[in-house]
Amino acid sequence: MKAFAGVPVGFDDARASLISRARTLALEVPDDAMLLIGEGRFSRPLLLEVEGDRSAAKDLVRPGGVAYSRLVEAPWGELAKAARRLRAEAQERYGRPPAALYTWYLTCRVCSHERNFETLIIAHYPA
Repeated sequence: MKAFAGVPVGFDDARASLISRARTLALEVPDDAMLLIGEGRFSRPLLLEVEGDRSAAKDLVRPGGVAYSRLVEAPWGELAKAARRLRAEAQERYGRPPAALYTWYLTCRVCSHERNFETLIIAHYPA
């Protein structure tokens, strides 16, 4: 997904494209599927949760490994601080920095403020 100074651009189009691709591959997209956004200033990886036989789709990303996560309240401007804290916690726990950090926004644009911007941050360690 494209980004400008780290801010995702075209989120809805990127999400729709992933859903369309999953359906083309005969994979199911669960209701309220997890949509993980990776790090990056000009391009950010976007992972969509799918169900079904993925063996036919060789080019799909299957992260595997270990995930260390925290549910945080991250209003505007606080997400970067929360991500730095999680990265430090994960490094202390596993003795090395994570390969990647992903974010899953648990609220929509309408209810974010009401739910104090609940966000899941995930530190990923590949297998």
